Amino acid sequence: MNEAGPISWWAFLKGLFVLAFLVVAVALLMWRGWKRSEDRGRLVLRWALTLVVLAGLGGIAAPAVLSGGLSAVAGLMVALILGLALAIIWTPSIAAWLARPFENLYTGGERPADPAPSYSAAQARRANGQPREAIYLIREQLERFPNDFRGQMMIAEIQARDLNDLPGAEMTVLRLLRQDGHPAASLAFALNTLADWHLALAKDPEAATRCLEKIQELFPDSEHALQAAQRLAHMASPEFLHESVERRTIPLKAGIANLGLKKVNLDALVKTSSPEEQARELTAQLEKHPLDIEAREKLALLYAHSFQRLDLAAGQLEQLIQCPHLPPKQTAYWLNMLADLQLNLGRDLESARATLQRIIDLFPAGALAAQAQSRLAALPAELKDNTPPATIKLGVYEKYLGLKMKRPAPGATGH
Repeated sequence: MNEAGPISWWAFLKGLFVLAFLVVAVALLMWRGWKRSEDRGRLVLRWALTLVVLAGLGGIAAPAVLSGGLSAVAGLMVALILGLALAIIWTPSIAAWLARPFENLYTGGERPADPAPSYSAAQARRANGQPREAIYLIREQLERFPNDFRGQMMIAEIQARDLNDLPGAEMTVLRLLRQDGHPAASLAFALNTLADWHLALAKDPEAATRCLEKIQELFPDSEHALQAAQRLAHMASPEFLHESVERRTIPLKAGIANLGLKKVNLDALVKTSSPEEQARELTAQLEKHPLDIEAREKLALLYAHSFQRLDLAAGQLEQLIQCPHLPPKQTAYWLNMLADLQLNLGRDLESARATLQRIIDLFPAGALAAQAQSRLAALPAELKDNTPPATIKLGVYEKYLGLKMKRPAPGATGH
């Protein structure tokens, strides 16, 4: 009797611990199922039916089986029926749980998507000719996502294009610039778009120039500043913008009578500027816009082809090659152009090789280096193919030689 007491207490504590563990495990499973369930009403119904089935198993089937005899057979039948009921209740959930890891391989898991603004209703209102209602719906979304770039640019576009409120659109973009967290590419896009609106809607190149200069101010020494410089170098004049909308009348001069019977100097009819004039124009353009890539490339080709000045052409190309924030393909293009001039104009095989080697050194991995390596191997053949043929100077012969009779030899007599 003295040893039975501690043993019974230990069994009691052990059973209590197991019961508590089961209760906690069931509670956690129920809580997790409740949080992840999409139909909580059906989940509660399953729990209720499960309690009824478990009560039947404990109150009817188990005592009948323990009593023995025919009651045990009846109890087993009841247990089988109640077990089948449990299977019907929980088999879909168990199958979904087992299949979930494989489903997550394709769906990315059950992690909910990050909340994001929805502008479909606003876009529908705008398409139906209701721009103010569209702005109202966009601002409702911006109350939840105040720094959303897309929504603010949609408001600015509606103000500029649909409401003809370009100053309001400019204020929206400037407000966007003062917000933190936007990448430089997005802000540069906003200012470029505002510049487009000033040119297309207001025909105001001065306002567009201010937008592009703002890009250079906010992002100096960047690819965005370089792109803005290209646009500034080729900014259209107000007259050109107005002529694109209102075509001016061009008076035509009277044509030349009997043109087919007269000898006409085509150069006099078609006015073309001389290479010297083109060089002056390009130089003036580069003094005003030193980052104008197009003008500098044209000047380099003009020096090479019209003036045969390889040194001046190479100087202009070197400035382009050293220009930062350009894609590697563009830099390799200018290095190949310099190699062409060194090979064809300077007949300098070693300089062309050194220029192509620069491509390999600058971009050692990729297609550009492979193309330069392939061209290096073919440079001697390329130089030979581009060698001009030798000029053969012919002698001076008597004119109409074949039409003249041969003089007879002295003392010869004819028959």
